[in-house]
Amino acid sequence: MIPPEEFLEDTRDQGLNELEEFLRIPSISSQPERADDVRRAAGHLADQYQRIGLQNAEVIETAGHPVVYAD
Repeated sequence: MIPPEEFLEDTRDQGLNELEEFLRIPSISSQPERADDVRRAAGHLADQYQRIGLQNAEVIETAGHPVVYAD
């Protein structure tokens, strides 16, 4: 098994790129005109959860903003 410090060093750039991609989504939930972006951010998060191995990642629509569930 690879030591945690080595794993973090090896994947740092990838992790930062993924975080930057997520942060570029203007998902400001208090702005109604950003509702589609909030859904897009939720979808992005669910995709990332699946990518790291969570099998049941899904976006659940609610009366307000979507919820992301994963296990």
